[in-house]
Amino acid sequence: MAAKATTLSSSEEEFVSTLGNEYFDRKFFLTLWHPTAEWCYFVAFVLTRLLPREEGIVPVILRIIRDMLRSKHWGFPPEDFSLRLHPNAINCSEVYKLAEFLPSSNLHVIYLTTALSNDAVRELAKMLPSSKVFELSITDAGISDRAAKKLASVLPSCNLNQLTLDENRITDAGAIKLAKMLPGSKLTHLSLNKNQITDAGAIKLAEMWPGSELTHLSLRDNRIEEAGGVKLAEMLPSSKLAEIWLDNNWFNDTVAFMLALKLPHSQVEVISLDDCNISGIAQAGLKTLKNKDGEKIYTTNLPFEIIDY
Repeated sequence: MAAKATTLSSSEEEFVSTLGNEYFDRKFFLTLWHPTAEWCYFVAFVLTRLLPREEGIVPVILRIIRDMLRSKHWGFPPEDFSLRLHPNAINCSEVYKLAEFLPSSNLHVIYLTTALSNDAVRELAKMLPSSKVFELSITDAGISDRAAKKLASVLPSCNLNQLTLDENRITDAGAIKLAKMLPGSKLTHLSLNKNQITDAGAIKLAEMWPGSELTHLSLRDNRIEEAGGVKLAEMLPSSKLAEIWLDNNWFNDTVAFMLALKLPHSQVEVISLDDCNISGIAQAGLKTLKNKDGEKIYTTNLPFEIIDY
């Protein structure tokens, strides 16, 4: 028997028409993901029924999330639902719509890689405490400290354990606010690659480690120098960090020396220091280190690495 075509209610028709029909002219990649074949077939069915109506891909996906993912009868683990919207797939007005129905959805993972205003991120952040989202990535969106501060303010009251804000315009002010909110939050993974963070931001992040659950931190391609690098190294034994990625910062052998002293007393399993102005002699000293559990620390991206299995 032929499957019944999916239709929209009058309110849904209004929702779609408000957002417009220009999405077929955009170049983007969009994935609504669940790791089961049945789920893939379901999404394919819905899209094939809706796309001929030329209502626009993004509003359709948002409607599916709003109406279907919040349903209890699908029998899928809700933590597996994710929305990944890549370049130009969504604009600021659509982020407002996304924020509105987060509290009633089973959406747990959101990836946004598109230009967004700080106000749009603020609206999204306001809804996080009443949502089930535990992983949020806003990359190359052009957001600044205003957005970072708003996200930081909701960390203690939301379910986020992974936050990625790579390739934005976040400075020490945003990093310091994020650092202050780490204690008491559920955050275990924080990535602030390719921002404008200097020693002040790095120092505050390090100072907040003892009271946090952070296990993975990435600060690649920032502007952290000796003072910040030394503080990061000094505080490693007081942290729960298992992986720390510090490539392309402005370190020196003083930072490497402090790392050599502190890493053996830490839980660190992986540290990445590519292009950090560390001499060959200092690199050689880091290669032989083991952490406090006696496990060899993998110093990724350093030359002549030998990994013991």
